[in-house]
Amino acid sequence: MNYPNETDFAGKTDGKDVETPKEELPLPDGIKAVDDNNGAEAETAKAPTDESVQSTAELPRNPGYAPPYATQPMYGYAPQAVPAMPYSFWDPMKAKRKLMRSSVNSAGFILIGTMMAMLILSAIFGAVVQFLAQAGKFDFFASYEQTLYWFQSSLSAVSFLIPTLIFIKTSKFSLGSALKFEKGDFLYKLCFIFLGVGAAFLSNIPGQLVSKLVEYLGFRTAEAPVPSEMTADLLLPYLLQLVIIAPLVEEFVCRGVILSALEKHGQLFAITTSGLLFGLMHGDIASMVVASIAGMLFGLIYIKTRNLWVTVVIHALYNLTATISSYSYLFVEEETALLISNLLTVIPILLSVVALIVLFTVYRSKMFDKRKSDTQKLKAVSYPSQPGMLYPSNVAPMYWEAPVKFSQIVATWFTSVPVWILIVYVAFNFVATNLML
Repeated sequence: MNYPNETDFAGKTDGKDVETPKEELPLPDGIKAVDDNNGAEAETAKAPTDESVQSTAELPRNPGYAPPYATQPMYGYAPQAVPAMPYSFWDPMKAKRKLMRSSVNSAGFILIGTMMAMLILSAIFGAVVQFLAQAGKFDFFASYEQTLYWFQSSLSAVSFLIPTLIFIKTSKFSLGSALKFEKGDFLYKLCFIFLGVGAAFLSNIPGQLVSKLVEYLGFRTAEAPVPSEMTADLLLPYLLQLVIIAPLVEEFVCRGVILSALEKHGQLFAITTSGLLFGLMHGDIASMVVASIAGMLFGLIYIKTRNLWVTVVIHALYNLTATISSYSYLFVEEETALLISNLLTVIPILLSVVALIVLFTVYRSKMFDKRKSDTQKLKAVSYPSQPGMLYPSNVAPMYWEAPVKFSQIVATWFTSVPVWILIVYVAFNFVATNLML
């Protein structure tokens, strides 16, 4: 039996031409065929072919514009597409700079409040003590100046703590984040202590250069607030203020509270800004340079150790050695005092060099370990129903978490009101010193 070829059935049946039936495409979901002639040929609904309607897969992914609402061809007509909306409602970089400036303002006003409290309390206390001293009520004290220095220590502590506690109370700042005393390798912390003391002494070099430059130009810098004539009786309250009260209070405020509050914007921003504010608070040009460098150094050490006692000890040792070096002539001969002064300057620097070698050889991996900030970084939120309101959450963090450049930090400083107030304070002290006001 002979079987016909497949081509014989392609278009013929019993010698007659038969039209090959066309394959019907399935209708989309929800679309039914329309039958207006009671069984006549049904027309298949077709999706709109308007070129203005784009599928969401074809939309350009431009972070500067929000995509139009997705259009679905569910009906026999093309719905109107919502035009793209620019991101004009929220700029992540502008918001980031605004929050950085707000943090600098808060930190600066803490120190300005400290200075104002110190000025007011010192004026009130000085007037009361002088009045009582003239009335003969303080005969058991050697002098009015000794009385002032004894109570100056408590006044400085109160002046620092009042605005700081107000800031902690009124803001969402956690006191636990300011009091960090992480345990760890004792030698690691000891190396940072030696390094900090020696580097603090080296920071006097640029301060002395600035002082020499000012003198070369015919001006002079303000002298440190020390007794007019240091005696053995005045040295004890003077050491109490410089070696115990000042390191405890200033490190708690400047490194514990201010640096921790600024660290949410990056460690570089926190270290440089807290150091600058710490330097401007001292009020003198040469002292500002020394204190700013030392403050940045203390901030770096605090971040590397996460132990506030380390910076407190560095601050106390530096003040102690500097005071003994300056006033050792009260207890020994002049030549011996000069030798002690030189030794107390050279020995810390040599110990800092040894400590630096140990840190780079033994603790290199630990010292350069980049720790993540403990504070939570803010995230942008996107609302799908309002595509023009905010950046999408996968776009904004790219700008928000980007490292802060030093130029941005400097720009933040000079757009902050407290920074300018402190600059005017330093300038006023300079003018007052040279005009003998």
